[in-house]
Amino acid sequence: MRAAEAREPERHRILYDRYAQLFLRPLSRASLATWRIAGSVNRWAGDLSPGMAAFVLARHRFIDEAMIEAVGRGSIRQVVLLGAGYDTRAYRFAGQLRDTRIFEVDHPATGGRKRTVTAANTELLVDPGNLSYVEIDFRVDSLSEKLRAAGFDPAVPAFFVWEGVSMYLTREQVKNTLQTLHALGASGSELALDFWFLMDGSNLYSTVHRTAAQMLSFLSEPITFTLHPEDAPSMLERLGWRAEDVATASELERRFVTDERKVSPANYVLTATRI
Repeated sequence: MRAAEAREPERHRILYDRYAQLFLRPLSRASLATWRIAGSVNRWAGDLSPGMAAFVLARHRFIDEAMIEAVGRGSIRQVVLLGAGYDTRAYRFAGQLRDTRIFEVDHPATGGRKRTVTAANTELLVDPGNLSYVEIDFRVDSLSEKLRAAGFDPAVPAFFVWEGVSMYLTREQVKNTLQTLHALGASGSELALDFWFLMDGSNLYSTVHRTAAQMLSFLSEPITFTLHPEDAPSMLERLGWRAEDVATASELERRFVTDERKVSPANYVLTATRI
């Protein structure tokens, strides 16, 4: 989705990531070679799950801006990307993050392929010098131990990014992760994450969105945790976090969408500060 968005007209881009296409598999990269196909990728995703492509892009943009703003205030000197995948923030914001340690946390297989791609594209993906890969199997490894071993300093405030993950976990796993991040982060640490919730209307539109969530089961990514935006602040507070900026679909559209696209109303993103 990020790679396809880079082919959109500049005036309508929600997000610009010129590096995303480097991580695509050959078939996807070939599709992007044709403008018409590239432009239809996100439209197709939007048809499959209404507003999802726009949400994914707006979510990424929201977190980009929250991260840069937090680092710019001066106290945060560590950024932790949980389930980093093919995140390119360390390269896209190399200048703004030059004095910040960046920890990309993910499974060894994903991290390994990412390092292979970056090594093959050093003319574009210039080593920022402050990036550490943290390989972890979340099923058996301790996040605290892995981060500390990689050089994470629990005495220094951090900005945690937890993007596109919570909806695939159980409620207990979500709570445990938020408690772990609270224990890891020093006073002044911040968090950005997103949630999915099941729309409770009886109209066709709400039914379509509930059905779209269930359709993800066929892609081996069933939605297992949902949280209504009205309930998120109280849950976060019980786990040591104060919700700051809760951006629902309408707010994300207002901030970032300049064409006819709609953001999925069943998703939202927020920032929180460690209490």
